[in-house]
Amino acid sequence: MIKQSPCEAMLSLAADLSISSEKSLSSWSDGTEKEQEIMTVDRPGEYTGMCRWTVESFPRVKARALWSNYFDVGGYDCRLLVYPRGDSQALPGYISMYLQIMDPRGTTSSLWDCFVSYRLSIVNPLDDSLTIHKDSWHRFSSKKKSHGWCDYALNSSILDPKMGFLFNNDSLLITADILILNESVSFSFDDNNEENFIAGPMPDVLSGEFTWKVHNFSLFKEMLKSQKMMSPAFPAGECNFRISIYQSEINSQEYISMCLESKDAEKTLVSDRSSWCLFRMSALNQKTECTHMHRDSYGRFAADNKNGDNTSLGWNDYMKMSEFVKPEAGFLLHDTAVFRASFHVIKEISSFTTNGTGHMGKFTWRVENFTRFNDLLKKREITGLCIKSKRFQIGNRDCRLMVYPRGQSKQPSHLSVFLEVTDSRSSSDWSGFVSHKLSVVNQRLEEKSVTMESQNRYSKAAKDWGWREFVTLTSLFDQESGFLVQDSIVFSAEVLLLKDANSVSLNEKKISFTWKVENFLAFKEIMETRKIFSKFFKAGGCDLRIGVYESFDTICIYLESDQSAGTDVDNNFLVKFKMGILNQMNPDKSVWKESSIRTYSVLKFMNMSDMLEPDAGFLVRDAVVFVCEILDFSDLKVLASDGDQDALTASPDVSEEDTFRDFLSRAGVLLTFGENSSQPQVTLLEKHIMDADAIAGLLNDLRVYLNDPTKVKRLLLPTKTSCNDRSMLRKSDESSLSLMSLLMGVKVLQHAIIDILLDIMVECCKNSEEGSHCDGCVAATSSESKTKWSEQSEELLELIVNSLKTIDAAVPQGCPEAARRPDSAQKIALVLDRAPKHLQQDLVNLVPKLVENSYHPLAAYSLIEWLQKPKVEPALREPVYNALSQLECDSEVWECILLKSYELLSNSNEESLVATIRFILKTASKCQQLPEAVRLVSERLKNLGADIAEMVLKYKNCDDSLGKF
Repeated sequence: MIKQSPCEAMLSLAADLSISSEKSLSSWSDGTEKEQEIMTVDRPGEYTGMCRWTVESFPRVKARALWSNYFDVGGYDCRLLVYPRGDSQALPGYISMYLQIMDPRGTTSSLWDCFVSYRLSIVNPLDDSLTIHKDSWHRFSSKKKSHGWCDYALNSSILDPKMGFLFNNDSLLITADILILNESVSFSFDDNNEENFIAGPMPDVLSGEFTWKVHNFSLFKEMLKSQKMMSPAFPAGECNFRISIYQSEINSQEYISMCLESKDAEKTLVSDRSSWCLFRMSALNQKTECTHMHRDSYGRFAADNKNGDNTSLGWNDYMKMSEFVKPEAGFLLHDTAVFRASFHVIKEISSFTTNGTGHMGKFTWRVENFTRFNDLLKKREITGLCIKSKRFQIGNRDCRLMVYPRGQSKQPSHLSVFLEVTDSRSSSDWSGFVSHKLSVVNQRLEEKSVTMESQNRYSKAAKDWGWREFVTLTSLFDQESGFLVQDSIVFSAEVLLLKDANSVSLNEKKISFTWKVENFLAFKEIMETRKIFSKFFKAGGCDLRIGVYESFDTICIYLESDQSAGTDVDNNFLVKFKMGILNQMNPDKSVWKESSIRTYSVLKFMNMSDMLEPDAGFLVRDAVVFVCEILDFSDLKVLASDGDQDALTASPDVSEEDTFRDFLSRAGVLLTFGENSSQPQVTLLEKHIMDADAIAGLLNDLRVYLNDPTKVKRLLLPTKTSCNDRSMLRKSDESSLSLMSLLMGVKVLQHAIIDILLDIMVECCKNSEEGSHCDGCVAATSSESKTKWSEQSEELLELIVNSLKTIDAAVPQGCPEAARRPDSAQKIALVLDRAPKHLQQDLVNLVPKLVENSYHPLAAYSLIEWLQKPKVEPALREPVYNALSQLECDSEVWECILLKSYELLSNSNEESLVATIRFILKTASKCQQLPEAVRLVSERLKNLGADIAEMVLKYKNCDDSLGKF
């Protein structure tokens, strides 16, 4: 598929002129008649003509403009227009020349047009090789009657006697070769039909079929090698479209090329109008029972490409020209070719609001007739199709939503949603850090909207990030779910752009990287749970970047190398560096720390509150400056001998255990052994209990340490052994607690460690699918590959579940701990949906322990919706009901849960029916809905009749059973 660019930049349209149609002689612009007129017209065919116009005494013409007599070609009135000294658009010293075509039916019709291919020439009688030829094409209409060149030729060259253009008393010969297209069109849209259509105002045309017949195709075949042939325009959404035909040569083979173009916007209309269009372009076979040629495509069209949207989409290699013109093929019959464009434009409404700085905004996009559009995709068996919203601008970045209505998998199961960010300045090395929250809005209950949030650094190589499995199609099209209301769906994107600048300098052979964050406070809340990071910079053979986050009011800064796909995992670098927060008021008070890394190192600098003090000098006009100086850089593969290299890669068990013990002890967490050496205990020194910095350091180091599934596995295995092969463990070993379970025994750490484990579970589930990214975000253009997590995901999930089962009570409330992430319920729902079946019951039982009270309503919604999915086994209903009963929700939430529970009555089997009835009655009592619940349960039991099982009979009389509750 190709994008067409404007074919001739030198062309310009002349302003429409007021012309008198009554004069029979050619005239000067002052209205005086010329004394002599010499003009001849040859007409080799009905739709061809060659005009020879001789202008006498050309150097002495004083008039601003002159034009020829009218002459007829193909039933249209044509004439030539010349400005000897150039028109208002011409450069000084140029002659302007135009072809003008008037309404062939007089002035009574305002809607007419015709396509013309033409050549205007100034003949050199002495040397034909010096004759000036210029070729072009244009669709003339009542609004655009003139076309040509404002800078046709230099006046001085034409008037120079030595050049040979002037002859016989300074006469000048101007010729025009004209081909007029013989065509007819028809247009049907929605449920209406328009025959012999000429483009006019037609609002809200969302689908239609435009047919264009060319009745003298062979006349234009040669012209198609260098020019293109265009149909009349037809409306679709906010744009006007037209079919363009031309010829391309690919690998020495001639092809007929076809594309759909958006017609230039009129000056009176808004310039940012655009439409997303699914279209099919066809070459119709005119022989009975012969196959037509079809090709499908889609994209967002705009009247111009100022916003980066398409103005043309199509195919250079649409069809071989030899096959198209072959008489027996049927595509060209009696010199007539028939082309067709059928289209479907999405009906959309979008809005955008931004804050005063312009670096934060919310975009809302409503797509109507969504079911109809999805049905069309099913009918045509189109998968992997992406619709893109209109663009909105955050800072100097162009953003838009990308939605895959049927997902990106071969078997459609989920809606995919991405955010695309590009640089409006078309810079090749641009990079921007963006925090985004994407949502499929629940139009009935906003808190049930599906929302995903992430932070990523966008660039030309990674311009779109999002989620392949955003929401299931089953849930989306469920009429009761609230996502699809009146066949409309609403998407939203909340986008926050990091305003930053960076520079790299080399001083005394030391690399210094400076990163200035200019809207630091806008990201403060994000840094409490996530990180922000700079673009990569080069140091030796390694790509490095700075990352910043906050933990327990401590600002933490780290340096890391590029670990993305495509980097050499065997590279082993030692980097010594100095990291600093620059004091912008007094550089001598800047805070510096030194460290060295192989891949990752976290430095805790200072209290965030101290750094943000107005007079401290670190935050000036909302800007903070971070500096990293590379003091030394070594390639360990080069430096180490074979023996040294072995020492560097010595037993990982020893080095990892030492690392783990080290950051435990720094936080005052001691791993001790009592009388039984096989049963270690974790204790927290009393003086450290209230030391937020120490606890924050432990949790941050723990997250850094657990960046590899092998390390996660070690902490989850029983403590008696460090063996990685579980098959070698004795049964008594398996009963021992893991180090992670022991750490969760420390109440002040429990909440944060649960967060860490939930993140790892999400990691395992998401990376068990193709093409998932470690943050749940994936680049839409990334290759589909499985990460290192996917190979061990099931085993890790089982180990984590076993560790979480050791929690002896609900998650502690009120302990001094890091801020909780508000999406724990959403994470659990994701894990439940994708975890192995044998772990699902344990995960359900853990929900009341893992979710904070304030998020119990979200957990309740997630559980009941998960239970309604067809793939969930009936045996899991009772565990889910038990988990729901332990959650704390208000009556409004229980009422919603109750309504969902009624739907489960109809497909419950014997045991699950008893559990469902019990849960319905309990839930109804919490929201004062017992009478209605009793009525519905009674109806269900009566419908079962003789098929009712004996174990259900005790609930046959619902009134009697109420006493049980």
